[in-house]
Amino acid sequence: MEKSCFTWETIGCDLRRKEKPFCSEAGRRALDELYTTILHDTSAFYPAFSVPSRRDVSQGDLVQDVLNLMLGVPSGSFRLDEERREFLLIPGTCISGVTPVSLCNLLQDTVRCGTYYYRLAEFSREPVSDSTYTAGLVFKAFTYALRQYLCFYQACVLDASPDGTLLEITNLFHSLRTQIWYSHLHYRAHNPETVHSPSMQVRCHGSCLWATWIFPNGSQAIVSALRGSHVECCL
Repeated sequence: MEKSCFTWETIGCDLRRKEKPFCSEAGRRALDELYTTILHDTSAFYPAFSVPSRRDVSQGDLVQDVLNLMLGVPSGSFRLDEERREFLLIPGTCISGVTPVSLCNLLQDTVRCGTYYYRLAEFSREPVSDSTYTAGLVFKAFTYALRQYLCFYQACVLDASPDGTLLEITNLFHSLRTQIWYSHLHYRAHNPETVHSPSMQVRCHGSCLWATWIFPNGSQAIVSALRGSHVECCL
């Protein structure tokens, strides 16, 4: 028991009451055990309450899965819903010291980025130029420019070191995720009916004005960054 009275034994000591540390400051193991205890207590009071089984992964494996996600590749932590054409974080996935809810909130923008990239890659897939192709050469050149931009995007992601932490990776690609989000929103790649649709050539005329600016400037910025030692220069 700490002494709160002033005696000769407390000379030179700070008698102020110290604040107890937060739970997150007690270490990863303490936070994991507390979260497990809360789930067990909640399930005992509310039998209808069900939670997915906990799936622990190392931070290094999750960082590698995040990089694969940004390239539109499914992994053990992220699955692809082919019907809705979007990526989803596998329920229960977590790393030590972080709750599944906090991890889901942290990776929310990254999951959307992987979904947008997948849709843009599918949207800009090179069409088959045969007798049934009616989209025109303008639309074909437009999708080619978009594929070139996505190639530079791939180069940025592949240039990132997988040895970084999860927070470093998510912060590193903040600007790049914004570019992908804007491209996805502008070209309406979320609608499967617009992929290789002849009606796209009507919207392509206005899109080319934007593409003629973003493609050369984005290409120049990314290429100059890849020549350096840090990928942050292009973000």
